[in-house]
Amino acid sequence: MREITVLIIDEHAGVRGMLARRLNAYPPFRVVAHTGNPLLGTELVWFWEPEIVLVDPKATGRCATELFRRITRASPNSRLVVFSSYLLEGEEQSYLEAGAAKCLLKGISLRALAGELRSLVESPVI
Repeated sequence: MREITVLIIDEHAGVRGMLARRLNAYPPFRVVAHTGNPLLGTELVWFWEPEIVLVDPKATGRCATELFRRITRASPNSRLVVFSSYLLEGEEQSYLEAGAAKCLLKGISLRALAGELRSLVESPVI
């Protein structure tokens, strides 16, 4: 099974670290980088061109949709996944329109998260 590369942008260092450790221990995933800084995240996406970019939009402040557009320009083949504790009404649609491929809540199990990410990588880029 081929490796699936992941980059994480989340403001909480503990969440990033735990998620990176759990995904790295769950083949075929490999977390290539993680950061709490959205601007650095865009640079890392450009450098690594990961297949999956997990982003907590709450970490980006009010400019989440602009960050999503920058990420999709930096690495058009990366699948951007919103990974948040909650979504307010209308946010999911706004994120999808800005380039997110999927919105997932942080309460998801590792097995379900892995399945969702794997299905995104296996589906064709539109």
